[in-house]
Amino acid sequence: MQNIGNKGKTLKDLQKFPDIFTFKIMGDNTNKFSADARKIFDGRNDVIFAENISRTGKYISISATTEVWTYEELESIYTAVSKLEGLKFHI
Repeated sequence: MQNIGNKGKTLKDLQKFPDIFTFKIMGDNTNKFSADARKIFDGRNDVIFAENISRTGKYISISATTEVWTYEELESIYTAVSKLEGLKFHI
């Protein structure tokens, strides 16, 4: 993880776990993209999803809010999200 300008500390050093995170995922508005994004969070009882379709209908924005227990778990979710077919942007 990159240095975020706090005296050489990284997100891993600064973040306290467990914590609630909202993952924002934007990609092609297809059933496959939406289903694949949701699969990343399978097995979690606490995840809350919200979806928004772009004005043109071409893209979908998915927010997934869930509790993350470790930095490694957070990193694993971001890695899975970054590999989604049709992904345009994520934070």
